[in-house]
Amino acid sequence: MVFFLLFLSLPDVVRDVIVDPALRIFLILDALPQGLVWLLVLFLLGFLALKFFRVFGARTQRKEKKGLSSPLFLRDLVFLLRRARYSPWARRAVRSRLARIAVALRTEREPISPDRAWEEIRSGHWPKDPVLSRFLRGEGGENFLQELERALDSLYRYAKGGEL
Repeated sequence: MVFFLLFLSLPDVVRDVIVDPALRIFLILDALPQGLVWLLVLFLLGFLALKFFRVFGARTQRKEKKGLSSPLFLRDLVFLLRRARYSPWARRAVRSRLARIAVALRTEREPISPDRAWEEIRSGHWPKDPVLSRFLRGEGGENFLQELERALDSLYRYAKGGEL
């Protein structure tokens, strides 16, 4: 009786928008078997828990710096190296990345601008090693993997303080 009086005292808009749909949902759930209702509640809670942990878990993950040591860069490099055995596009991409690494190493060690370093690589004035110079310019020979190995060895020595 009290509910009926309370229901009549509410404005029509509130009754039509809030109370009537809530009452219908209650009556539908009340007619269902209790096991099914609990199953629906568990599914809803599981879904909300997964959403909660996915949203808040994504915010707590560390943002990786984009650079030479990021996992994404290394994953892309491994992908390119695998494809370089048979793909000219991947070979060009590997050469380009090694050329960028060479320019970064040179600008760290010597007082030279990156533009000037790129110019010297393109013109063939740097590095003095002819195989590495051809490799960085994209003028590869027959055996890409051997040239890549020599280029990596040369750049590694240069990074450790050696000369090219």
